[in-house]
Amino acid sequence: MTVKKILLLASTILAVFLLLLVFFRSKEISENVFTQINDSSAINTLAIRFIKVLPGTFIMGRSVAIAPMNWDLPRHQVTLSKAFYLSECEITQDQWSKLMPINPSAVIGNDLPVYNLSWAEILEFINKLNDREKTSSYRLPTEAEWEYACRAGTDTAYFWGNDSTQKKLYAWFYDNAQFQPHPVATLEPNPWGFFDMLGNVDECCSDFFDKEYYKISPEMNPSGPKGHSPNKVTRGGNVFSQSILVRCGARSFIKKDKKEGPEAHRTHGFRLARDID
Repeated sequence: MTVKKILLLASTILAVFLLLLVFFRSKEISENVFTQINDSSAINTLAIRFIKVLPGTFIMGRSVAIAPMNWDLPRHQVTLSKAFYLSECEITQDQWSKLMPINPSAVIGNDLPVYNLSWAEILEFINKLNDREKTSSYRLPTEAEWEYACRAGTDTAYFWGNDSTQKKLYAWFYDNAQFQPHPVATLEPNPWGFFDMLGNVDECCSDFFDKEYYKISPEMNPSGPKGHSPNKVTRGGNVFSQSILVRCGARSFIKKDKKEGPEAHRTHGFRLARDID
């Protein structure tokens, strides 16, 4: 074999090696990287867009009682000391189906929020996503993180003010949803860029639910009552919710392990949080 042929063979082998290296490296990146878009947003491998929420202090709850659900009293100050990411939208059926074999939603559509979820199904999705991206950073938001992001620096009943007549511009609920979910991000976002924080589907939080918790909640980084409860907090309201229940401070809950019957999770979806490494 001539020197020329040896050099040609060597260059061919090197080129193939480099192509394989690029292929496997790009495959690794596509499976493992949480990509910064800019200083305030990022996107993950399921094309879930996240907005960075900076630390801060806000007033949580409602100052005036609304019978019979007075679970958001008393109003109290809360400080969140760590920044975190929160998904711009409710998790969609397309994103869900990339990891989960069954879509339990009653109305099917790629851009519709996934719903009719049990607590175990949500945790399974989060665990699979953490495994996929080789992290432990994905989780549900705490109730305090959810309300802080929903209020987006405001101190009114809604993140646009106190005028309930504007609600149809921002939320799918009893008055305009026709009793079915709608594609995410089709109405106006809140001041921090989050869509559908109110209405569409109930959003599960990580906290156990206790209607008296606000009386003992710590100011710094509250994460819900200690111990066990059959109920988990949900926020935001859904397409069946009356207007009075579709506001920043309104609280609700689901039976953590209930999937069938009158208390089934027919309107429950979620929004994803991610710790900042």
